[in-house]
Amino acid sequence: MPLKKILLFFSVLTCAVLSGTPRIGTSPFALSLTQHSVCADNLKGQPAEEKTKTVSRPEKISTSDVLLDNAYYASLINDLSQAHESITIIMYLFKTTNYKSGLPDHIVDMLIKKHAQGVQVSLLLNVDQEDTAHGVRDSMNDTNLHTARLLEEKGIRVYLDSPHRTTHAKVIIIDKKIVYIGSHNFTQSALRYNHEVSVRIVSPAIARELTGYMEAFKHEK
Repeated sequence: MPLKKILLFFSVLTCAVLSGTPRIGTSPFALSLTQHSVCADNLKGQPAEEKTKTVSRPEKISTSDVLLDNAYYASLINDLSQAHESITIIMYLFKTTNYKSGLPDHIVDMLIKKHAQGVQVSLLLNVDQEDTAHGVRDSMNDTNLHTARLLEEKGIRVYLDSPHRTTHAKVIIIDKKIVYIGSHNFTQSALRYNHEVSVRIVSPAIARELTGYMEAFKHEK
């Protein structure tokens, strides 16, 4: 996603949050996963005016909470546990460790549990085709693909973005109204140790915008 579009999107969310009363809380990949080509470059070949299109200002936000550092995980896992309809996730990095204390592993367990209860769970994870001199992308790909396999083995739908475009977003949408968006990846470092900032927003309008954003990727070749 182009930097300009990211900045414009976060600008809309920031304005919406500030207008409310925020509260501070404590080889191409040939896989038996969801088709790898679902998230091709959606701007290639489009006219210039389409590339600068902004997200419309959403309706009033009923609740907004700023979640600093590890306050994010406690809030998120609580909302995930209460989901009864749908969970949609767009995540740059989802790193499971197979350790009992691993917070990303706890999220995986919760997603599997909610799927078994009939909640519709789907994810879009980032993969990159080209490696770097230090193997960073290759390592990240292995990490995301490992988590994707864990989830798909339990019947959860996982989509992979285009290897030619980085999906750097970190977004969770719960029951079509609760949105988490910010800097937190699903890694042990981000969820437990890092300085991170995210926002929890209750807004069906923003949830629709972001769900549509993911859905558009899923239908691209």
